[in-house]
Amino acid sequence: MATNNQSQGIQIALIIFVILTVILAVSTFLFYKKWDDTAKTADAAQKEATSAKQEKQQTITKFDALKTKIGFPEATLDTIDQEADKHWATIAAAVQKSKAQLDALRAQLNSDENAKPLATSPDYVNFTGQLNSSLDDVLKAPSFRLRFDSMARLLGSELALHQVITNDDLRLRGDVVALQGVKATEVGKYSGEASQMRKEMQTNAAKFTGDFERLTAQIDKASTDNEKLKQKIEQAQRDAIAEKAAFDKDRKQYITQLRNFKHQIQEMTAGTFTRALGEITRVDLANDLVTIDLGEADGLPPRMTFSVYPPSAVGNTNVKPKAKIEVSRILGPRTAQARITELASINNPISINDKIYTPLWKPGEVKHFALVGIMDLYGEHTDARADVRRLIDRFGGKIDADLDPKSPQIKGKITPDTDYLVEGSPPDTLNATYEKARSELMEEAINNGVQTISLKKFVDMVGFTPRRRTLRTNESAGLSGSGANTLR
Repeated sequence: MATNNQSQGIQIALIIFVILTVILAVSTFLFYKKWDDTAKTADAAQKEATSAKQEKQQTITKFDALKTKIGFPEATLDTIDQEADKHWATIAAAVQKSKAQLDALRAQLNSDENAKPLATSPDYVNFTGQLNSSLDDVLKAPSFRLRFDSMARLLGSELALHQVITNDDLRLRGDVVALQGVKATEVGKYSGEASQMRKEMQTNAAKFTGDFERLTAQIDKASTDNEKLKQKIEQAQRDAIAEKAAFDKDRKQYITQLRNFKHQIQEMTAGTFTRALGEITRVDLANDLVTIDLGEADGLPPRMTFSVYPPSAVGNTNVKPKAKIEVSRILGPRTAQARITELASINNPISINDKIYTPLWKPGEVKHFALVGIMDLYGEHTDARADVRRLIDRFGGKIDADLDPKSPQIKGKITPDTDYLVEGSPPDTLNATYEKARSELMEEAINNGVQTISLKKFVDMVGFTPRRRTLRTNESAGLSGSGANTLR
């Protein structure tokens, strides 16, 4: 009986030992999987595998001894079964607990990403199936011998687990060795590249330091030069302001002197001309015709009008023309025929050697004019500006500037080339804008030395007769000739 109790104790111890061995193996596996990325973990796993092998060998030895003892018992097998049944409830409770722990372990493996590949591997799935089946067989076995066989299968499952762990350990160690080789290669490669990059960085740093120092020196020099240049510019600005102030002062004095001088010249030369353009060479008063010494060679245009003056009028002031003529036909290189359009007095007829003049034309030159005010050419209190412009254009003249009271803005500009500023009548209604523009135009004329003449004086000088009043020699004073010399 003592032998039977001893056998039952061994059986219980064996069952508990197997369960603990399974739990230990699974725990060892989990511990191994958590450190599978390093060589140190692989070494630890190897030690655990070696320990598991030793424990497996010890378990096999004990199991063989136990089978020997069970195979040759002192009592019958039925007696052993009866005694074993008394303690089986305790063993069954332990097996149920182990099975619950196995289910919890399976759930833990499935939830762990590192252990999940193992939990889903065919070997592990097969092992857990066999382990569950063995535990069920242990619980359901009707006799001790069958239970013992179930325990043997459970131990075989434990051995299979050890084999799975051993295989995974060998594969892992191979992977670790391969990774260590790759690591060594990569480390060598990147160490060389890092060394080369370090050298390049040192070279570039030295170059950058030199460039930075040179750039700093250049910036310092540029700042110094810039400060000097700024001082020179400021001094130049001050000098320019002083020079401009002095120039403006001198200019104002010059303009004042020039304005006074021009006024004096205008007062002295009003109504005069300094040099005649030609003279009368033949007179036919019966037909109101004269011949002049200008012609094709001088570029004399047809219908050119002249004022006729006595020889003594050249250079004298306030001399009115004695007649006005208009070229009717070019006779030769130096001769042309003109008709008399106006005779001032029958008592002062046109004579040979009388001088002719017009501001509209001069051989080889273009005359320049400026207009201001109302051009009442016909004495009708209307603006005949278009006819005045046509009169100037017809004989090759050019209008540089024009100020029309209807549009009080100066068109064009008076220049030193402008010969005359022709001033017409002021508008009936004074306009501040027009008066300001007129003052500006008059000042431009003075500043550029341009002579200002009235519209009437301009008409007298050009020899144009808006309404012809020619007195024939056989007509009494006060009688008017027929016809009109107009541009309309």
